Amino acid sequence: MEVTRFEKDGQKIWEKNGLFSGCIKATQETFNPETGFVNVATHMNWVKANSEEVVERMIGSVSKMIETGKLVPYRVFSLTPIYAGQEEDINPQTNAPLGRYSQSRLGTPDKALEMDRTFIEIEVPATQVKVEAEA
Repeated sequence: MEVTRFEKDGQKIWEKNGLFSGCIKATQETFNPETGFVNVATHMNWVKANSEEVVERMIGSVSKMIETGKLVPYRVFSLTPIYAGQEEDINPQTNAPLGRYSQSRLGTPDKALEMDRTFIEIEVPATQVKVEAEA
């Protein structure tokens, strides 16, 4: 698995509402001997903290845990938004909505094996959280 730092327009750390965030990009290639295809899976995992220094330390330690296999990225799906403001997944080739939402997460190898590409139910819908916060 290749672990790199996500960078956009020369920027690696972002600040919003007093919180700082950075992103780890994990890319894995797997060969399917039955089809002869190489599949590429990319996961983007964000870390947030109260300072740039803490984000930098977190990115360093989490990247090492991914590289050593202690943490494994996986993707979960939901029929409802997982967080407030989340947009529905789209087909990148056609831009057609897919009727689901997804999120990349990190977990132990066992957790990733159990949860990868499964549908989860959100206990408190993200839309309710946003409405309650505004009230």
